[in-house]
Amino acid sequence: MGRLRHLLLAGGITGVVLLGVPSVPAATNLIANGGFEGSGGGSLSGWAASGGTLSLVAGQGGGHAARATPASGVKQTYAYTSAKPAKSIVAETAYSLVGWVRSDHPGASVCLKLKEVPSGGTSTVGSAQRCVTVTSAWQQFPAVAYAAKTSGDSLTVNVVEGSPAAGATFDIDDLSLTTGPADTAAPSVPQNVAASATGATSAHVSWDASSDDTGVAGYDIFRDGSKVKTVSGTGTSFDDTSLSPQTSYSYTVDAFDAAGNASGRSAAADVTTPAGGGGGGGGPCGLVAPSTRPYSHLVVLMEENLTFQPSPSAAEAAYPQTIS
Repeated sequence: MGRLRHLLLAGGITGVVLLGVPSVPAATNLIANGGFEGSGGGSLSGWAASGGTLSLVAGQGGGHAARATPASGVKQTYAYTSAKPAKSIVAETAYSLVGWVRSDHPGASVCLKLKEVPSGGTSTVGSAQRCVTVTSAWQQFPAVAYAAKTSGDSLTVNVVEGSPAAGATFDIDDLSLTTGPADTAAPSVPQNVAASATGATSAHVSWDASSDDTGVAGYDIFRDGSKVKTVSGTGTSFDDTSLSPQTSYSYTVDAFDAAGNASGRSAAADVTTPAGGGGGGGGPCGLVAPSTRPYSHLVVLMEENLTFQPSPSAAEAAYPQTIS
């Protein structure tokens, strides 16, 4: 190493290639059609339903997802891998299962389940599951961790809703089963969260990107402690447009990865919205929040008794006018 160093300093070498540092391959998804894309046009290949039917719908972030629709009066509805994603497994092998879910009928409990069954049989040798209360927004199941019990068995994946209400569908997407210990490391806490009012009823929230050993899957934004939005892992801002004038709000943000590990919440960013326009302000027609170039609004007053003051010389000076 000492000789190489002297050669580099004296010989004017402009590039060095370091050998012997292998890259770490990404874990292989054992579910052949976990994203319901098939060859790109959407597909339910490798999946089936019990107690209902499956159909293709819009996926989270684009593409396709599978919708489970329960049959009338069933005790449970579940989607399952008709083609077993893991066969002839080896005892003590660790597996991790993740996926996404949403519903147009929020409030129900839906569970992501990994089952071990004998080769050629249907009885359950062992299983593990994680459940969530579904909402209308896509959310990720916490990672399901499972260690195989018996060599030679197979694994199957179920997504289950028990006692479904009539018409209570649920959608699933991006299901992934990989070998190896479950990811338990959470992303870093989002930093430099900032919030600024953009109008009487809106605010812009931004933050610095978090880091994670497997990549950040998304961010949750909380207003006064309640989650108001989830954005993808590439997003670092959110526009909140459902606020009230002259009201103070506090925003925090957390980050989560594909295994469902969530960071702690960020430091709070506070903002107060200005008063709204339209009759309640200090002038004859109310006040609006100042705008910057390019101007966000232009007000034209049409009135025969309108008097104008001389035009200010400064380009950014206010130009008041009154109605007599």
